[in-house]
Amino acid sequence: MPNGSTIAVEPTLAVRSAATPFFRRGRFLWPFAAALACVVAGLAALAPAGHLLLPFQPTEVLQGRMASKGDYFEDPEVKRLLMGHHLQVNVTRMGSHDAAVLDTADADLVFTSGEASGNQLIDRRQQAQPPQFAKAYYPFTSFVVLATYREYAETLSSRGIATPQGGADGSLYYTLHLDKFLPALEAPDNTWNDLGLGRFGLSNGNRVVAHTPNICSANSAATYLGMLAYMKNGREVVTADGAEALARTIQPLVRSQGLPTADLFQPYLTLEGKSSAPVVVIYEHQFLSYQLHQKETTGEVDRSRVLLYPDPSFLVHPQLIALNSKADGLARLVATDPALRNRALEMGFRQLAPDAATKVEPLEGYLQSKGVQVPEFDSRTRGSLPDPLILEKMIDVAGSCRR
Repeated sequence: MPNGSTIAVEPTLAVRSAATPFFRRGRFLWPFAAALACVVAGLAALAPAGHLLLPFQPTEVLQGRMASKGDYFEDPEVKRLLMGHHLQVNVTRMGSHDAAVLDTADADLVFTSGEASGNQLIDRRQQAQPPQFAKAYYPFTSFVVLATYREYAETLSSRGIATPQGGADGSLYYTLHLDKFLPALEAPDNTWNDLGLGRFGLSNGNRVVAHTPNICSANSAATYLGMLAYMKNGREVVTADGAEALARTIQPLVRSQGLPTADLFQPYLTLEGKSSAPVVVIYEHQFLSYQLHQKETTGEVDRSRVLLYPDPSFLVHPQLIALNSKADGLARLVATDPALRNRALEMGFRQLAPDAATKVEPLEGYLQSKGVQVPEFDSRTRGSLPDPLILEKMIDVAGSCRR
């Protein structure tokens, strides 16, 4: 190469690979892949069950009127189960009679605690011109019972008016002999102190009564009236002949203690109840649900509160009455869906014999499995209430109700 000559150097070009999009980079892909796997798994689980489109379905909101059976629809687990079917029930609390007789234009369903009020509502809608939709379902049953405190139950037991079930100390249940309890109620000056309450560490100079809600509006009070009428009528079903005279005879026993609230169970759980209303008429499921909850949360049942099972016993059949087609679907679901029926069992309700598809464990077996004493009663000593129309008339007379 000649001196002084210059050599030109060719420029070099580096060829680089194209940048990886952010959504294909490992730091993004791994978390995204995990999330996508969860979505796919969820879709795979929903599709076979027919629930794939549930998140996109609107929720049907129904308006319901009910008394103590509102406990069922206000239960968080029942709400969750119904929401799985995109159903929601807004509960308006009122006595069973009021729920049945007041204008139902703004209601989709009515849940009465017994048949007298329910039949009245159904009859009225069927006789309307044109007839209005009304269909009754019977999802579960419950006994009408008397809740009290151990000192009062022991006082009754000392007089032979009640007998502890199982014959053991600390029993949750007593059999209340109505043929002996009725004379104690009818004695005008008979107080708890007269019966010997002081022997058990308490003093109460009030009359011996069983407190009920207002008889004109509450089914439990109406059933208690029918219970007393059955006993006063020589353990015979009251008929139209003499029903009004019998109601007037019983009137002092049900008017002197009627309280305005439609549900006395919550006041019973307070300390004030022990002196002001020591014996209250409630439904069996309320007490059992309370004791199941106590057992679950504390490991022990509440032995300071006990239940009096009347002998003869009185079983009521709550009516879930659908007032339109959308409520009919809800009522049918409550009556047949295994999960909803099982939840009713967990809340202390007894259920009518189900078919094979909806069969649930009997209440007795469930209580035993949870370590809660099983109540005893003789199914052969069932009392009978009057015909609903006759009972309605007796309610009006005994309660001086303004209809």
